[in-house]
Amino acid sequence: MKWQEEDIIEIQNILGYYFDGTTNGNIEALKKAFHKDCKIYSVTDKGDLTFLDQSAFHKAVRDNYKKFKRRNLILSIDITGNTAIAKTRSDYPPFAFIDYLNILKIKDKWLIVNKTSYTVLKSSN
Repeated sequence: MKWQEEDIIEIQNILGYYFDGTTNGNIEALKKAFHKDCKIYSVTDKGDLTFLDQSAFHKAVRDNYKKFKRRNLILSIDITGNTAIAKTRSDYPPFAFIDYLNILKIKDKWLIVNKTSYTVLKSSN
């Protein structure tokens, strides 16, 4: 299925922009990866829902990207028509983020439209 192979490559490119943006503080790369209305959701350690809009997300990346060296992995990509979900892992020294990225093909361009994150704390052993 040639169309799906092409879509996977395009989504991998979008995820590359995401990784570049968050690893190197490259806000222009993030703008290529995310729809302007995308929200970043997670649950606090107290169990409350929290989210960032793109402006707050860009600020958080700018303020924090130099603090940690990280390793990024694409764990899975699942596509159905113009809808996809990608699962990624970003490893930092004290923790890792597991992200689920909802991606839509909008006017022939794949964009992340929603991100949910889970933080895995690594043991100090």
